[in-house]
Amino acid sequence: MRTCFLHAWVGVVSVCLTGCSSLLDYDGLNFEADGGEDGSAAGSGGDGGSGGGTGGDGGTTGEGGTNAGGSGGTSAGGNGGTNAGGQGGTSNGGSGGSCTPATCASRGAECGASDDACGNPLDCGTCSQPNASCNANKCTCAPTTCAAAGYQCGSLADGCGATLNCGSCQNGDLCNGNKCVAPTGHHETKTDPGGTGNEPGGVIPVCCVPSTQEKQFITEVFNLLNQHRANNGVGPLSYDNNLEAAIEGHCHHMAAHDFFSHTAPEGAVSSPWDRAALCGTSASGENIAVGQGSPAEVMDSWKNSPGHNANMLNGGFSRVGIGFYAGGSWGTYWGQIFG
Repeated sequence: MRTCFLHAWVGVVSVCLTGCSSLLDYDGLNFEADGGEDGSAAGSGGDGGSGGGTGGDGGTTGEGGTNAGGSGGTSAGGNGGTNAGGQGGTSNGGSGGSCTPATCASRGAECGASDDACGNPLDCGTCSQPNASCNANKCTCAPTTCAAAGYQCGSLADGCGATLNCGSCQNGDLCNGNKCVAPTGHHETKTDPGGTGNEPGGVIPVCCVPSTQEKQFITEVFNLLNQHRANNGVGPLSYDNNLEAAIEGHCHHMAAHDFFSHTAPEGAVSSPWDRAALCGTSASGENIAVGQGSPAEVMDSWKNSPGHNANMLNGGFSRVGIGFYAGGSWGTYWGQIFG
């Protein structure tokens, strides 16, 4: 036989029922060209004229002196001066006029085509960043933004050498391909440190989103609840996802911490009203149960408990959230929280 417990709080009265022993409770609340100097080694050739004058003095007849002196002077002076001066000046002047080429760096060119100021072209390459363009030999870059790229989360290279932080996801969503998406399994949207039981890492699950399977059971309980109210002439309850987060967190917490009570051991999440406020809403009543195997079974348990049944049929309640968690020492944890 399956063992179950039920807790019900009605005002200050707690009713404990046995049978399918489930406990059910109720409470009330992201360039320069260098020029060479012209060489002028010419002129030293003029010294050759002195040789011609000396030869003229040795002749006895005018004819001999004239021939020797004239010939010697003309030949040595004329030839020496012309050859030395002409050749020396041309050669030295050409060497002094060489060109030192400029570079892309000395010209301040980051990209594109330029010249070295010596008549040769320079290829200064391309811009290295994906979003950069070359304009007047300078790289200019227009960075991408997270919004322009459609990124909701994670990081993004902006195409100009920087990495952007596009933020993180909220409300328990996960970052997948830089988009925020809801996870498919049971997960916490809010936790609190300081767990005193068996919570992983000492983190208390406060507000939770149920898995697909859990949600199927939750929906069935909700439908059965409103059917029960209709059968008893009471109007239907609207569904409150914030209340669901609070009671789903409490069911998870009870399983992880191995307790069964409306009151949690940690003060921050002690009462149903504390937990509802942490999940962004308010509450006025709560039913919990453990051990039941199906939505119908847990509803029967609550119907058969006066305190739990009174909560379910309370005409002053207009909202409800349902919780279900599989695990822990009892196997299944159920809850209803009303507002």
